[in-house]
Amino acid sequence: MLPPESQLTFIEAAELSAALTSDNKPIVIDVRTFDPFEAQHIPGSMNVCVYAVSFLSDMEAAVPDKDTSLVVYGERGEFKAAQLAAGRLAAAGYTQVSVVSGGLNAWLAAGLVTDGIGSAGNNGVPAGEFAVDASQSKIRWIGRNLLNQHDGQAPVKAGSISVDSDGNLQGGELVVDMTGLTCGDIDDPKLNQVLIQHLTHEDFFKTDDFPEARFSIEAVRPIPGCIPGRPNVEVDGEMTIRGVQLKITLQATYTRSDNGYVFQAQFDFDRTAFGSLYGSGKFFEALGLHLVNDLVYIQVVAVFPISH
Repeated sequence: MLPPESQLTFIEAAELSAALTSDNKPIVIDVRTFDPFEAQHIPGSMNVCVYAVSFLSDMEAAVPDKDTSLVVYGERGEFKAAQLAAGRLAAAGYTQVSVVSGGLNAWLAAGLVTDGIGSAGNNGVPAGEFAVDASQSKIRWIGRNLLNQHDGQAPVKAGSISVDSDGNLQGGELVVDMTGLTCGDIDDPKLNQVLIQHLTHEDFFKTDDFPEARFSIEAVRPIPGCIPGRPNVEVDGEMTIRGVQLKITLQATYTRSDNGYVFQAQFDFDRTAFGSLYGSGKFFEALGLHLVNDLVYIQVVAVFPISH
């Protein structure tokens, strides 16, 4: 719960800079996650992430005296991480907590120096080509009919992305092992296998002839005004299923993680466009309970580690 701003004490960046040269300088806490802290932070500040479940216990370990003068800051003034931290600290008994007005951006706007790997012209963003980690990556599918649905996974076989020096996604490809399709909602082993055989049959994905599916990224555009937790790029690409190549445009989330890059997307594709016609109302009449929706839902989470 965010405290009302009227209950908080704010300090300007220049005022904090002066206070840090005094004998009774406050302890400065950067409440962001580690990566942005490592890239750039107020000199002398310590990193205690407010999003961590252990935030208060971490603070009590770092600053056990609750009468210590503390100053907390986040990224920018429009975000509320620092206010959240100040409220939690006050509720936990800390008596002298101030918030940097405008956060790190205000510190930079005031022309004040920072520490971190991004402070001297190095943005700390690895560029180049990065291979997918198939063990961490997942492709989930959901297929539906009138009264039911089935879901499962398809293994990522190979893939890579290319990233420029600003960390922007430039291109890439994922290869999916269609022979490894699984079903996660049928517990009976025999019935489960019946469905898998049906999916790998020519009625659906004909995996004996086409064991792989592919998705290639051909163009990437940032989505204006996007916020974290929502898609931030629009991707033009090409999907290949059953040997049929079709253009596709989708929205995705592309971000830097602690140890690499992550690409996420959720979308529907029309299986009939790739020659999977079984149970389609576009091609067959009077299907009754044999009707199968043309659209298949896909969720992609692809992880591309940075090798050190």
